Amino acid sequence: MTHCRQASTAAAKPTLVELIRGHLEQESDPRSAAEIAIALTQAHPDRSVNSVAAAAV
Repeated sequence: MTHCRQASTAAAKPTLVELIRGHLEQESDPRSAAEIAIALTQAHPDRSVNSVAAAAV
């Protein structure tokens, strides 16, 4: 039963790609991977975001 709860909790969280795309949709100017990583880290302190992951999108 614990596994099912973990799976449903994980499914409720947006993926990193979804977070990055959502952030970029709100911006009108180009952003560097570092800027995206900083913004997402501030907006989602419970998530681990680095500029390498942000650059991959």
